[in-house]
Amino acid sequence: MNGDLFNKYLEYKIKVVANYSVILSKIIGIEKNKLWHKKKNTEESINGITRYYFYNLDNNSKFDENTIKLFLNDKSIIKYDINKELMSVINYFINNNRAFEIKDYKEEIVLAASILNIANNLDIATSPYKDNKNNYRTILNNYLIKFNKIPYFMLIDDSKKNTTLLLDEIKNIIKNERKLFDTLNDKTSFNKYLKVCNESNYYLTQYNYSIRELNKTDHKANIYIYENNHIANEFVLISKDIIVITLMKLFSVRKLDKIFFLPIKACFFNDKEKVIELNKIYQNSCLSKYIKVLVNYEDFNKRIKEILEDNSIEYYVYCREKIENNKYINKYIVNKDLYEENSKIIKELIGNGKEILFEELEDALIDYDLLEEEA
Repeated sequence: MNGDLFNKYLEYKIKVVANYSVILSKIIGIEKNKLWHKKKNTEESINGITRYYFYNLDNNSKFDENTIKLFLNDKSIIKYDINKELMSVINYFINNNRAFEIKDYKEEIVLAASILNIANNLDIATSPYKDNKNNYRTILNNYLIKFNKIPYFMLIDDSKKNTTLLLDEIKNIIKNERKLFDTLNDKTSFNKYLKVCNESNYYLTQYNYSIRELNKTDHKANIYIYENNHIANEFVLISKDIIVITLMKLFSVRKLDKIFFLPIKACFFNDKEKVIELNKIYQNSCLSKYIKVLVNYEDFNKRIKEILEDNSIEYYVYCREKIENNKYINKYIVNKDLYEENSKIIKELIGNGKEILFEELEDALIDYDLLEEEA
C-alpha cells in the first residue's frame, strides 16, 4: 500500500472540494466579479487555490495574519476564521505572478476564500466519522446564511438549480466515502494506539490480530513459526499500512494532528527488502510527518542508525530500563519510572538539545476514539 492509497485519497479530496467550490461560485457571489467571469478562469483558479490549501493544511504559520493584513484590510471578515483560505487565495495570486493585482481583487479574494471554507466544511460533513444532527440542506443553508452577512456578498442562485445540484453531488460523495471506508475496515487485523502522555499528540502503535480458533492450536508451534519465520517483521509492515488508513480517516475530518510511533525490533533491519518497503512511506512528504519509527535502546546501534538515516526514516529510541548519553541518539522516549533514578543524565541530555518524551501510557484507543478527540 505504502503512500499510494493516501495520495489517491488526497487527490480525490482536492477534486471533491474544488468541484463543490465551482458549484458554490454559482450560488453565492458579488457584483461584477472580475476574477471569475469565464468558466475556464473559475475552474482553473479554484483548482489551484484548493490544491494549495490542502497541501498546506498543517501549516500553522504565525505570519499568515500579518501577510493577509498587508494585502487586505477588511474588518468584516475577521469573525469568519478564514485565514488559511485567504492565504491559499493570496498565494495563488503570488504563484501566478499576480501579487500586484491582489488589492484590486479584494472582494473576489474574500469570496473565493469563503467559498473554499464552505466547500471544505461540507466535505467534512460527508465523512462517515462525522456525526451531524442536521441534514445536508440545513448545513449548506446555515453556511450560506452565515457568509451572506458579508456586506458585498449576494445569493445568485435564484432558481435554486445549483443548490439542488450541489446537494445531489454531496449525496453521491457520501455513498462513495462510506463504501471506501467499509472496504478498509478490518476487524481481524487492526491497530490500537496508546497515547504516550496525556498532554501530547504522540501515540504508540500496537498491532493486533484476531484469528478464529487460533487458541485451539498448538501454542508452542505458533511461537516457533512466529519466531523462526520472522512474522513480527511482516506485522510491522501490516501495522504501517493500517496507520496509513487511520491517517486517511483523520484526514477525512481534517484532524491530521497526531504522530504515530511504529515499534520495530532489531531483526527487521537484517531484511533489506522490508527496509526498502518501509522507506516508501518516508518518500511521501505528507505521511513522513506523522509516522515515526521506535527502536528499543537495547537494540539500537550504529548500524541501525545508518540504515535509518540512509533511508530518511525519522526515529526515536525507547528507554525502559537504561538511558545513557549516546552520541548516536537525538530523540528519546523514556519510561517515566526511569526518570527518578536518572534525572541527572536526563537533564544533561535536555541541556544538550536532545528531545525527550516521557512515557505515561494512557488507555489503548482505536480509530473511532482518535476521531472523537478534540483537535
